[in-house]
Amino acid sequence: MLTRLKSPASTKLGARPEGRFYTRPFFRSLCATSWIMLFQLLGGCSCSSSPSTTSRTLHSPSTTSRTLHSPSTTSRTLQVLVCTAYVWEFQGAAATGLVKAADALRKPEDDVVVFGFQETNASHRQQYFLQDLPGYQVFHDGGGCSNTLAVFTKQPMKTHCTVVQLPQQHPATPMRYALLMDLSALGIKIMSTHLLGGRYDDAYWMQCIDGREQQLATILQHRPAILIGDFNTDSRFEPPLADYWQKLLQKAPGKTSADMRKYNTGARQYLASKGYTTAIARDDLSCTTPFGTVVDWIYLDPQQLAYKIQDWGVVEGIAKDFSDHKFPWVRIEVILPLLQE
Repeated sequence: MLTRLKSPASTKLGARPEGRFYTRPFFRSLCATSWIMLFQLLGGCSCSSSPSTTSRTLHSPSTTSRTLHSPSTTSRTLQVLVCTAYVWEFQGAAATGLVKAADALRKPEDDVVVFGFQETNASHRQQYFLQDLPGYQVFHDGGGCSNTLAVFTKQPMKTHCTVVQLPQQHPATPMRYALLMDLSALGIKIMSTHLLGGRYDDAYWMQCIDGREQQLATILQHRPAILIGDFNTDSRFEPPLADYWQKLLQKAPGKTSADMRKYNTGARQYLASKGYTTAIARDDLSCTTPFGTVVDWIYLDPQQLAYKIQDWGVVEGIAKDFSDHKFPWVRIEVILPLLQE
């Protein structure tokens, strides 16, 4: 039964205005439900609880994944150029040519440019990097097999860099470091390193079979989305390097070719087991060293970074006489989620 309620002369708080119909609770609920169902059938708004197209799940920095949405709704893209380059034999005169060749890769549309240089000494840092890279922020680790990170951002951006000491595998080998750059405005961490190996550590390889994996374990504690540098490791074990190692193996009683192979390729397998992938496939690279190996790598973590490769290449440092390595570069489009307003 419907009852029409008349309003008194002075309406009290909570009183219903005159001229509208109200029902008892049961019928009131039934009517409301019927109107909603009719409204939906006629093409009205959905009453579902699906999230808004502009919403995004934000995770704390300690989580291992990030929810990324369609670029057209809640994300933006950045063009990022990354390059890793080994400077020739600590020779300062070679550094300026290498630095200028790296900077020549930069395009006006690049939003972020990151260069990682290995084996840079005080001469390089003081005489070349600062004057040859105007507009870049430059960081050094100061170690014997030094790393230098140089970053250019189109828009002003605060960066923070930390030196990470890596485990020393033998007292006679030089201390190794990694540089951690935190682009906090983008939520991206980039690291550059120079792992043990080469002429510095070869004589002690039998004590360092798992050495690179231990150094990488220290690096991955910082969860870099992009990891670059000279890793002194390849995924292949072929001549002429295999012949060189065979001679060293003869001087290591009790060690086998399997030990030698692990020392040379274990680091690559370790990174793959942690989900990292190379920006440039091994089959697309002939070599980056005079030994016919590829030890200079750009690694990406797809668990943290949504990206697509735009283009890549290799600069012939040997032919240009400023490095005994070739150095790879890659340009990627990075998809970043927008912050909630």
